[in-house]
Amino acid sequence: MLSSNVLRPLRVLSSSVIYVGTFSKVLGPGFRVGFVVAPGWLRGSLERLEQHDFSTSTLTQLVVYELLRMGVISEVLGKARSTYKSKLSRLIEALNNYMPGSLQFNPSCGFYALVRLGVNAERLLRTAVKFGLTYVPASRFFIGKGPVDSARLSIGVIKAEDIEDGVRLLSRLVKDQY
Repeated sequence: MLSSNVLRPLRVLSSSVIYVGTFSKVLGPGFRVGFVVAPGWLRGSLERLEQHDFSTSTLTQLVVYELLRMGVISEVLGKARSTYKSKLSRLIEALNNYMPGSLQFNPSCGFYALVRLGVNAERLLRTAVKFGLTYVPASRFFIGKGPVDSARLSIGVIKAEDIEDGVRLLSRLVKDQY
């Protein structure tokens, strides 16, 4: 969603595909408003199901509607794409400088990078948190046994100017484990 070269959704291939999305990543997690694009024959069932949703504020839904109607979301999306592209570039550059070879693949978009630390990521996290550094051990994303020496780094919340310092600190903590 935040890359300008995104893959087209499966919905474009078939009108029988149900497409589910969210505005939370673009507008902010507090909005907690999503959307569904579905075949017409499902509309009545989905509307009845939505009547049981008591957790999403009607006011919030109206705000999102107005932002869509006014075209504000397109503007916000453009700014978000630019911001996150810049932050991801900073992360990749910092990883290449301080932890060369650690990237398990070179992401072109998104909020995350998967890195190989070479040490137990769960154990290192306990130390990293004491320094204000957090990440998610990659093993938490596997049903079975996942790689214990890898981590998912996020650019979602961190300030762009803090990325290099964060990677430098992570690199130092990894080296201290050897």
